[in-house]
Amino acid sequence: MDSLFVFVIKQQFDPQVYDDFVVRGNTAVLRCHLPTFVREYVSVDSWIREDKQVLKRNDMKGSSYTVLNSGELLIHGVLEKDSQRTFHCQTRHRLTGEMVMSVSAGKIVVTGKEDSNCYSLFLYNPYDCASYNILHSFYRNIEKHKGNNQDFCDYFWVVCCYGLDCVKL
Repeated sequence: MDSLFVFVIKQQFDPQVYDDFVVRGNTAVLRCHLPTFVREYVSVDSWIREDKQVLKRNDMKGSSYTVLNSGELLIHGVLEKDSQRTFHCQTRHRLTGEMVMSVSAGKIVVTGKEDSNCYSLFLYNPYDCASYNILHSFYRNIEKHKGNNQDFCDYFWVVCCYGLDCVKL
């Protein structure tokens, strides 16, 4: 009788969260960056705010927070007060069950004017693309136009199939 053994070599890794720059009133997206050697085995379990509030996927109904299956944390309708919060991601190793919290904490940097003529739309439909969850994002890059200090809006669609990288359309 043949037996199948799986051996796991424990290797330390440090998830990283970086700041996100977002225009007031829009949706911020924080990502938990993992080293390539563990991405296949590690997923984001939750996000932890500086006040110790734990943000999980299924607990966020009616909240200004959404945790996607991809592990990204969305903060909707960002205001100045949101820039005072920091967020760590908590990961779980699928084979060992080990939990690792990110060393760095990401924060939201709120930019732009309230009377900006730029608007954004963020749509999420978990039933698109058969077995894939698709994230349709209407992202916007805001840059100060040199010389006259006006907002310049660059709109584009982004599609993210979970387990794959995002693609700009």
